[in-house]
Amino acid sequence: MLTFRLLLLSLAALLSIAFGIRYLPTRSFMPYHAVVAGKAWPELPAGLVLGLAVLGAGASFIA
Repeated sequence: MLTFRLLLLSLAALLSIAFGIRYLPTRSFMPYHAVVAGKAWPELPAGLVLGLAVLGAGASFIA
């Protein structure tokens, strides 16, 4: 049972790392983010962009 738990934990860690690698080099929204926000990246106010960056950094430390 311990091996199964370790396997699931390792899988979760690998998925988190994979998503981090995918999002780290991006310079703009992903297409689905733009759809939800209803605006393109350049149309967002600077304060919101900074807030999203701070929120993303904080969330990454929690994860």
